[in-house]
Amino acid sequence: MADTRNNTPFAEFLKGLLILLVIIGHLLPNKPDFIYAYHMPLFLGLCGLLLSMDRIRSYSLVGLIFRYWNRMLLPWAVASFVFSGGAVILKFIDGTLTPEVIVMRMLHPHGHLWLIPALFGMVLLVFCFDRLNIPPFLILLVAVSFTLLSKGIVAPLFDATEQEPLKYLGDKRAYVLLSFFYFGYYLRNSYRGASFRLEPLVIAVAAASILRYWDNLHPFEPLASTVIWMALNLSLILCVFTCMQSLTAPDNALLRWIGKNALPIYLWHMLPISLLRHYLGFDAAHPVAFYLISISSIIAFMAWLPRVSNSPMAQGLLFGRKMPDPDEDPLFWQLASSHKLYPR
Repeated sequence: MADTRNNTPFAEFLKGLLILLVIIGHLLPNKPDFIYAYHMPLFLGLCGLLLSMDRIRSYSLVGLIFRYWNRMLLPWAVASFVFSGGAVILKFIDGTLTPEVIVMRMLHPHGHLWLIPALFGMVLLVFCFDRLNIPPFLILLVAVSFTLLSKGIVAPLFDATEQEPLKYLGDKRAYVLLSFFYFGYYLRNSYRGASFRLEPLVIAVAAASILRYWDNLHPFEPLASTVIWMALNLSLILCVFTCMQSLTAPDNALLRWIGKNALPIYLWHMLPISLLRHYLGFDAAHPVAFYLISISSIIAFMAWLPRVSNSPMAQGLLFGRKMPDPDEDPLFWQLASSHKLYPR
């Protein structure tokens, strides 16, 4: 039986599939529930499944921040500057720019850009919890309880993002979805080599999906809806955990390539969609042109990525900088070792 850390092809395939669903969800109007019910919880659960406790423990705090700055925060900062900077410039031109607008842009990044800082914050929490020797199961229990509380009991408050003081807490999704990331991390590091039967999990996913569909037709109370939603996604994460240990990845080179290049595709796929939808109004006035131009632009961007994949600038600003080999940059490794920035 393979450990989850050794099943990179399956993780790449699933990540590619989820990124494709993200793109489809952003293209379609009205946030279709058949995608939005599970794509982000499952994506964060997969990120947790891929995070090794041993790896986290090998970094100092400075090293951890430095690693994630190079791997994903710098490309995110570039994308944020383009997306949010453009909106700030437009507000400056029409005279509506205020200090609060700038603060809100920092606390609430443009649309999809909330995910990257939220993911880094979740990794940082795992690092701090481990250093404090807090029992992992206790953290999982608190995280699940917080999701139930925030989404199922005080959901109207969390939805009112413009009300004081909740808007200063940042994007609510970072808090609501924390439990799924930590559940994946908990499975990876507390049940190494454990085997779960896939059939009962598939039945649980099917049952929760039916209840979720019924909830959309005849809404339950918020807490009951949240329990169903959580049951669906926790069951899906358990299915992924089981599949990563026992199944080989489907032979789909395209989805695996998308999974490998998930960061730049995720960060930039919204650029044509946002320009056409929010600034030109194409999705309502010219829907055919909206879909043709958006999809063509995304495909063209994906086709362009391999052409620049070996560029040092593209590595830093688009893909996230990978670690140099010791023979390529011995000074870097010497400094890294002396300051415990990176494990060797």
